[in-house]
Amino acid sequence: MAGEDVKVESVAQYPDELPQEAAMRLMRTAIENAERLRKMGAGRWFVDPKYSNMQPPAYRYIRLGSLADQSRRPVIEMQRYQLEQMGWLKAPPGTRNSLFAAEGEVGVYMCIPEPAARIWDDHVDKLRMEERRRRFGKTGQVPVDLSQLGPHVQIERADVTQQTTSIKDVMADPKSGGKRR
Repeated sequence: MAGEDVKVESVAQYPDELPQEAAMRLMRTAIENAERLRKMGAGRWFVDPKYSNMQPPAYRYIRLGSLADQSRRPVIEMQRYQLEQMGWLKAPPGTRNSLFAAEGEVGVYMCIPEPAARIWDDHVDKLRMEERRRRFGKTGQVPVDLSQLGPHVQIERADVTQQTTSIKDVMADPKSGGKRR
C-alpha cells in the first residue's frame, strides 16, 4: 500500500457536496442491493423444525429489535410486556428473520396464532374507519383540496354546486365561486 493511492468514498454531509453522478451511483447500488435481498427471500421467517406446529403460515411473527442496542433495551422490554398482555408469545428459540440472521440470540421475536392476529387486524381497521368518519364525515373519504395538488397540475373543468364551470371563469371572477350568471 506504500505507493498506491487509496480512494475512500463516503456519503456527503450536505447536498452540494455530492455530485449528481455519485448520487445516482449510490441510488443504483441501493436499488440493486434491495432487489438482491428480495430475490434471496429477504424478510422470510425461519423457525426451528422441531416447532413444526408454529411455522409462519399458522403463526404471525414480529421482530422487536436487538438487545445488543442498550439505548433501545427499555423500549423493547416495554413492547414485549405489552404484547404479552395482548396474547403474544415469545417466539421459539432459533426463530430468525432472514434480514437479521446474523444477530444471533440477542434478537427479540414474538409470535401469535394467525386467527388471533386477524382479529386484531379487524379491530385496528375498525378503529381507523371510525377515525376517518369522525374526521371526514359519513363517507370516510378524504376530501380533495385542489390547492394541495401543486402548480404542476392543471384543472380544465371543475364542478361547483351542481353547475359546471371552467377555471377561466373562476379566475376571471373569484368572488362568484365559479357560479355562472
